[in-house]
Amino acid sequence: MAEKEKTPIYEKHKKVHDLVGKLQQLGEDEHSTGLASHIHQAASDYLHKNKSIDGKVNWSEKGGDEEHKKFSDKLWDTAADRIAKHYLKLDDNQIKDLKKGKTADGESLWETMIAQYFGGMTKEVFFDKVKDENELTIENILSVYVKNLASMHVSYRHHALVRQHIKTGEDMDLASSYLGVAKKHNKKSLKKFKSPKKFKSIEEAADALATAAQYVPKSYHPDKPDSYH
Repeated sequence: MAEKEKTPIYEKHKKVHDLVGKLQQLGEDEHSTGLASHIHQAASDYLHKNKSIDGKVNWSEKGGDEEHKKFSDKLWDTAADRIAKHYLKLDDNQIKDLKKGKTADGESLWETMIAQYFGGMTKEVFFDKVKDENELTIENILSVYVKNLASMHVSYRHHALVRQHIKTGEDMDLASSYLGVAKKHNKKSLKKFKSPKKFKSIEEAADALATAAQYVPKSYHPDKPDSYH
């Protein structure tokens, strides 16, 4: 009887392992870093122009939720224009036409379209994510405002990429197998990550891979499990 293979070889999981590597690169590529920088600059400019003596903007003193909503809408618009020009490669005339257009329900065609690239996050949803912030500071520009916008776009790109590669039941099973081995080999970094032994849908597999890509060490290789804990 042949000796049982102790660890799955790289070739078995190559497709998914390489996909995870691509997912990890998306958050660090020129488009993602440029988007985050663009949002950060817009927020910083507002802070610089409107801060009080303590270096912060207190929303209740500035105008409450109304001013806070104007600010969050401005950041959403800034990110939207950046995505349109640098990710979708739309020119000024195309953007202008989209901003004039309406959906069958009378909603803004532009905002409806762009919301897709934030995983469905409209201006209202974005404000819901940040409205509990009582003030604008140097620290929360990055940790709250930039993070909520930029990370949602990266998440959209993750799912779009996964759907290009995970299309069948066989693909889903391969993804589940890879994640099971990765979790076994990276117990510390993937301690909180949970993945079913069998996925019920492609969307569930996409969610799991997009999440796992955030935790799997970039140096991880299925053929070298002894180097990871």
